[in-house]
Parts: sequence; structure tokens; C-alpha cells
Amino acid sequence: MGNQPTLDPKLTAVLARLCKRRGTLTKTQAAKLPYLVDVVAQHVLGRRITAASHQNWRWGVVAAEVWHSVKPGTGIQPFFSIVEMPYSEGSVQISLLKEPAKVLEPEEAEIVDFVADEFGALDYGKLGKLTKAMNLEVTDWGSNTPAKIDEDAYIRLMGRWDTIFSRLELCNTEDESNWQELTGASVEELRKSLGV
Repeated sequence: MGNQPTLDPKLTAVLARLCKRRGTLTKTQAAKLPYLVDVVAQHVLGRRITAASHQNWRWGVVAAEVWHSVKPGTGIQPFFSIVEMPYSEGSVQISLLKEPAKVLEPEEAEIVDFVADEFGALDYGKLGKLTKAMNLEVTDWGSNTPAKIDEDAYIRLMGRWDTIFSRLELCNTEDESNWQELTGASVEELRKSLGV
């Protein structure tokens, strides 16, 4: 086990609550959902909940400690069942085995529940696009630089920019007859025209 990363007690508690709320998580969900938790917490509480190292990886923002810890034989197994799922996204399925110490304050637990309910069902591709949409200023994905946990990230999360980007991908931008003048248009008008 040597230099295995360890999860801080709050990060362990966040993962446990996410598992309890969702039943099971994929490795990608376990590594990306804590980022959303910290972004919401920063907005609502004025501080993060976890001490995770949220980094800009090639496929979006990842809590590096979680990604490296979620595998059979690691120190998180007293709390979690980690089952290898060959040929699947993330290759493992995580579920709660036993609850860790109660370290989340009630308002922190509410934030985790909100993230689990709102974003917990997103698959790896959608979570990756969402975390990238929250960090539009990043040009070098895969650099492992720290991801931002600021008001801009929160606004992009709650504005569901991932949905807007998905709709934009469906637009035929080659046919100029579909183009529309947006000068003076409000954000609401733009969302309405995109169907989001």
C-alpha cells in the first residue's frame, strides 16, 4: 500500500453519504461528485467541505485522492465495498459497507444530498462535460492544475451549461438560414431558443 493517498474524514463522509443516497457509484461519479459538493458548499457556506485536490484532468475535474483510492486493496475498504466491473466505465462499483464517523454538519449533509439528487445519476461522459463547462477558462485539460471552486463555477453548474452545450452540438451551424441575430437578446431568450 506504500504511498496510497488517504481521504480526509470529510471526504470519506461525503462519499459515504453519496453512496447511501445513490446506492452505488462508479469510480468516475465518486471522483467527480465531491467537486460539485465543494462548489455548492463554497457558494452556500462560504467554504469547502472537503480537503480534496480537485484537478483538471483530461476528461474533466477529478478529486485525485478519490480516483487513486477507489480500487480493491486500498485503505477505504473498511467503509466501502469496491467491486471490479471489467469492461465498464471506471472499472469499479462503490457502495457503502459501514458508515464512517459522523463529521458532516447538518447543512453540509443537505448539500451532499442536493448534489446526489441533482447530479448523481449523470454518467461519466455527462459529468466530464459538466465539470469542463464549469471551468471554461481551462485550455490545457490534462494538466492536473487545480480546478476553480468559485462563484463562476457555481453559476455555470446551476445554469446547467452542460445542457446548453449538448443542445448546441445538435445545431446545424453550416446552414446560414438557421442563423439568428442575438444582439440585445437576454440570456432567457437564448435559453428559450436552444430549448433549455
